[in-house]
Amino acid sequence: MELIIFLSSILFWIVYYIFEGLHDSAFIKERDVIKEKVNDEKYKTIDAQVKYYERLWHKYDNFEKSLVKIVFSIFVFIITNNLLFSFQLLCLAVTIRMIMHDLVVALGLGKGINHIGPSEDIWWDSFLRRMNNAGVNQYFIKTIPLTVILLWIIYSL
Repeated sequence: MELIIFLSSILFWIVYYIFEGLHDSAFIKERDVIKEKVNDEKYKTIDAQVKYYERLWHKYDNFEKSLVKIVFSIFVFIITNNLLFSFQLLCLAVTIRMIMHDLVVALGLGKGINHIGPSEDIWWDSFLRRMNNAGVNQYFIKTIPLTVILLWIIYSL
C-alpha cells in the first residue's frame, strides 16, 4: 500500500507543481504586460505598492501550499497509520517543488532552464543566485535533498 501511495505521490506532486508553475508564470506575464503599458514615471509612484503586494501574495501562496501539504500528509497518516511515512511524503512534496515549480516558471516565462527568480525578497532565490555566482548549479543544489528523501523513503519501505 505504501509503495502505491509513494509512487502516486510523486506523480501527484509533479503534476500539481506543473500547474502551480504555469499559474505563477501567467501571473508574472500579466504583471509584466501591465508594467510595459505604464510609463516609467507613473510606475515609480506605484513600485512600492507592487512590491508590497508581490510579497503578500507570495506569503499567502506559501500558506496555501503548506496547508495542502499538511492535509495531504494527515490523510496519508490516516490511511497508513505510519507517522514517519507521512512525514517523509511531506518532505518529498517540498523537494519536488524545489525543482518542478522553478523549472516550469522559468520555461513558462521563456527564460530557459537556468533562470533564477528575480526577487531579492525571496530567500530561496537569493540563496540560489549566490550559489550560482559561486559556480554551483541550482539543479545540483535542488537535487541533493530530493535524492536524500527518495533514498530515505525507499530504504524505509
